[in-house]
Amino acid sequence: MRDLVFKKIEELQMKTSTINKFFVFSPDELEKDPEGCLDSICDYLEKHKEKIEDIEIDSWIDSESFDVVLQIKMIPVESLSLYMKRNSFINNLLPSSVEAFILRSYVQELVNRYSFEFNNPHARKQFVKDLEFFLDLTDKVKDLTTPENVDKGILNFIITHNEKEITINEYLEEVIAKKRFENE
Repeated sequence: MRDLVFKKIEELQMKTSTINKFFVFSPDELEKDPEGCLDSICDYLEKHKEKIEDIEIDSWIDSESFDVVLQIKMIPVESLSLYMKRNSFINNLLPSSVEAFILRSYVQELVNRYSFEFNNPHARKQFVKDLEFFLDLTDKVKDLTTPENVDKGILNFIITHNEKEITINEYLEEVIAKKRFENE
C-alpha cells in the first residue's frame, strides 16, 4: 500500500498545481434556480479569467447535508503556474530518492526556461530567486558564474547548506542520503 501512496504523491508533486474552488448547492437550489447556480460559477470564473488556462470540474454529494458540491479545478496560465509551488512538506512523505528526482526536475525546468538568458546577469539573479523558491532555500543560493563559464556552457550556482557550500548536485545527493522510506 505504501508504494501506491508514494506513487500517487509523486504524481501529485509532478503535475501542474491547480487552484480549487468549491461551490455547494442544495438540491432545492439546483431545482428552483439552476440559472443562479450556474451564474455564480461563471461570475467567479469571469473575475479570474486572465489567470486561468483551463478548468476541470468534479462533483460529489456531501455525506452529511446531501448538498451537491462542485469542485472547479482551475489550471493556471503558465506564467502563474510556474510560481505555484508544489507543497514541499508533502515531499517528506516520499522516499528521499523520489524527492531528489522531483527537485532535480524542478531545477531542469528552470534551466530550460532560462537557457538562452544565462549571459544576462539580471536573468541569472531571477534564476537564483526561482531556484531558492523551488528548493525552499531562501537566501542560500549564490551565483558564481563568470562570463567565461557561460561561454563554456558552465553554470556555477552554490548552495549554502548545513554550514557548507555545495553544488546543486551535491545538495540533491544530500537529499538522497537521508534514505527516508528507502528499502521498505
